[in-house]
This record gives sequence, structure tokens and C-alpha cells, in this order.
Amino acid sequence: MRLSERIYRKLLKAYPERYRRQYEEAMAQLFADQLRAADTGRKLAALWLRTLGDFLRTVPARHAETPNSHYGLKDALRVPSAPWNSSARRAVFLSCVEANSFGRRAITTEDLLMGILREDPQVQELAGSAEAVEGMRREMESREAAPRRIRLATDLPLDAFCRSAVALAKEEAPRRGAPEATARHLLIGIVQQEQTLAAQLLRRHGIDLERLRSDA
Repeated sequence: MRLSERIYRKLLKAYPERYRRQYEEAMAQLFADQLRAADTGRKLAALWLRTLGDFLRTVPARHAETPNSHYGLKDALRVPSAPWNSSARRAVFLSCVEANSFGRRAITTEDLLMGILREDPQVQELAGSAEAVEGMRREMESREAAPRRIRLATDLPLDAFCRSAVALAKEEAPRRGAPEATARHLLIGIVQQEQTLAAQLLRRHGIDLERLRSDA
């Protein structure tokens, strides 16, 4: 682990414990991603200036919050007939982190796919290689108007396509007799949002509705 990563993880201890339980690993992973892109001294200095500025602004705010005021997504994670498994829950949470990192006001299907790519190794098997997964991630990031930044992970609503994808995943699990809804069920929801970049990328790599259902 690089020195900057070790320092960043120590700084994260300044947040309240309840906040760290939910966000620490995702924030550390996001910082590591940005650190890899900071390949010059100037970029590294700029990354640390932004990061320290965010710490000074957000740490006091997090300590002032009530225990449940900073994390939502409860509607997305509530499944009447089957619970999400731990990997799917983590992917949905990471989609919120992704959306925040780009300064969005709502979580998109691309954010949801990015969360799954980070969390579920089955996507690599479906896509055929780690390079294919990295290619999907790079293409989504290349479409962003602003560079990724480490920002406070606040709750966000789902946009219309993402709500539809999550709703279809909720329906898919009991329909297939699954005891838990999984990241695969989320992929099934995403590929049905045909006009989205996330769905197009999955289909381009051979991950379509027929395959997701037949391989399950």
C-alpha cells in the first residue's frame, strides 16, 4: 500500500464510527483509484488539496448528524419477497458512492453497473476477462463531463432508468425461485434499460438478457 493510501486511511478515522462502517472501504477504494491517476507531482498535490478540503468541511458535519440522517437507499434495498444478498447490497451502496464522486443528483444505471463491476467477480467471468471489465469502466468514465472526485457520500435518489432496473431485479429473484436477489438480478434489470450506456456496454460484451437467465 502506498504512503498516500496509508495516510488517507488514517484520516478516515476522524469520521464517526457509524459513518466509517458504511463508507470507509468504498472511500478508500475511490481514493486509491484517483491516486493511480495522479502520476505527476502536480496532480498528486492537487488531489491532496481537494481531499483535505473535503475533510475539513465534512468531518464536523458528519459528527453533527443523527445516526440515520446520512444514509438512505432503503427503498432500493427493500425487497418484499426476497432479501438482497450481501454482494448486491454492497453493489447498490457503491453505486451511490459512484454517483457522488461525479457530483450527480441521482444514481444512474451506469453508477449501478460501476458498483457491480467493483463488487461482483461474476461480471468478469461473463465479460470474458478483467480487461473487458476495465474497458467498460473506462468507457463510462470517459463519458463524464467532470473528473471523478472524492466527495461526501450522501444519499441520492435513483433516476428513472435505475429505478426501473432495481424494480425488475426485485421481481426477477422470486420469479426464478431465488432465495435472495443478487448482482446478477441487478444486471438483468440493467440490460432491459436498452437506451442506456450501461445496457449497451453489457450487450456489447455478450451479456444480454437471454444469457443472464440461461447461465443462472
